[in-house]
Amino acid sequence: MVKVAGIIPEINYSITTNNISCDILEIRFDLFKDQSIPKTITYLKHLKKTIKLPLILTIRLEKEGGKHKKDESRLEFFSLLIPFCDFIDIEYNSKILPKAVKLANKSHKKVIISYHNFKHTPDNAFLLNLLKTSNKLTPALTKIAAFAKNNNDFLRLIAFTSQNSQNSPLCVIPMGHNSSLGRLICPLLGSALSYGYIHKPVVPGQLSIKNLKKHLH
Repeated sequence: MVKVAGIIPEINYSITTNNISCDILEIRFDLFKDQSIPKTITYLKHLKKTIKLPLILTIRLEKEGGKHKKDESRLEFFSLLIPFCDFIDIEYNSKILPKAVKLANKSHKKVIISYHNFKHTPDNAFLLNLLKTSNKLTPALTKIAAFAKNNNDFLRLIAFTSQNSQNSPLCVIPMGHNSSLGRLICPLLGSALSYGYIHKPVVPGQLSIKNLKKHLH
């Protein structure tokens, strides 16, 4: 069954067991205005104790849609925070990908390898090669988010999900054209994880975790 991830975009974000209905929480450390490590660790411990859900640690690069500017500097943050999370999300194109995967393996944590393209949907050969290359690192999940300009792009992403999700742990997120619809269809065709907002959207086209749960479960 598809899992729904709720996004935490700020430290001490207001959530309780009464207003949360997701399966996983994504900690968007790159969006935190206060990036104090001690405060973040305290907050992660609090979430683990009260919400009791798996945590994905994401420090998204600016060029991949996040707020963090320097690729290599993230490794120190990952090292300090990974003991308090269950997954790390690291970009397919990141220079620190091998080191981040090694760190996660050493820490007995799982890895999500992500790819974002905000300009277009790459051709099928590129997507297949990306998935094949990612699988060599044995991630828990390969996440592909690509911008669909038209119905053809949108349908290719839908078909790619259907054709490859049975053999590889995969998450596909269409952006742009029919983005909201794609966030519902892809999970129904095998995309293993769907991201939703808790209080307000983090990116265009994003659905609430409440709506995702309603339609996917």
